[in-house]
Amino acid sequence: MADPWFFSRLLPGVRLAGTILDGVLRGPEAVKAQVRAVGACYSGMTVRWHLDAGDRQAEEYAAQVRGHTIFGTGTFHFDERGEIDEIVVNHRPLGAALVLAGLVGGDVAPGLAVSGLGASDDAPGGAVAASGAGSADSEGGVAPGDPPSAGSH
Repeated sequence: MADPWFFSRLLPGVRLAGTILDGVLRGPEAVKAQVRAVGACYSGMTVRWHLDAGDRQAEEYAAQVRGHTIFGTGTFHFDERGEIDEIVVNHRPLGAALVLAGLVGGDVAPGLAVSGLGASDDAPGGAVAASGAGSADSEGGVAPGDPPSAGSH
């Protein structure tokens, strides 16, 4: 999967929150690593729609994850210079999101996923709290339970 359009527009303090995350990822490197980890789990991804709304953009996509159809909706907030300071990604349906969360963070796609998920037939090994993308370092990391900025949704 090629890198998405928004990678070149990430601010140093960009935040990523989403359905399969325990906390909020911070920094371009952590965000890029997570997006790549999730993308590695997808097959047949297609964008269903895209919406521009002032300082926000949203798009919905569909993909397959281990035989489950999953829909993702990404919402992007842009600062006054047109750079991205916040991304929120939500997945549905729940069953497909849980399969994805079970894959991300494991050997299949090292990234950050919801902690405490048990293993299932669809997601061998379950999920882990953090691996690679979620480690706190100078390039960014994760802030567990840190909600997206107030008033930005």
